Amino acid sequence: MKKIFSLLFLIIIAISCNNPFQKSDKRTDQDTDTTLDFTPVDTLALTLEALRNKRLPNGYQMIGDVKTEILTYSGFRMNDIGYFVFKDEAGNEILFGGNDTRFHLTKKSQNPTEENGGFDPNPRYLNRKFQTFWRRVQLTYQPQNERELYYQEFDEIIFLKMMPMEVIPQKSSTQNNKTDGKKK
Repeated sequence: MKKIFSLLFLIIIAISCNNPFQKSDKRTDQDTDTTLDFTPVDTLALTLEALRNKRLPNGYQMIGDVKTEILTYSGFRMNDIGYFVFKDEAGNEILFGGNDTRFHLTKKSQNPTEENGGFDPNPRYLNRKFQTFWRRVQLTYQPQNERELYYQEFDEIIFLKMMPMEVIPQKSSTQNNKTDGKKK
């Protein structure tokens, strides 16, 4: 019995010496820095840097820098290649040959034709404004087939941020239906 008590006593001493709940290092308030640094972060610069490093399609190189502008998605057009059509504030069309984003700007057409290439603009995004980021890419070797010939150099959308919809104030029904008090 004495051996059991001796063993328990040694175990208790060993446990109490290794107790993680005891503070072995005493800290003072002067050791802890409580100053919070709220330096502004340029999120656009961070986004641009990340987009500059975004993976390129195999066999392509980026020409110039990433461009950005607020554009309105106005449709999809098929020519030699498919184009995602956007318009700037002045109404000028900007055509993109590629879309490397999670936005599905087209959907399969119910009436596929040669003109639409079997795709229609996705109505969910049609006439919506986007903060659009794109880059120009160029094939790094001589084209080997017709597809590569058409896609030697093109603008590729690499990031889209949907802008909030503009709220257009509507006239109240009492303002629209003013009458002179006579029933019609």
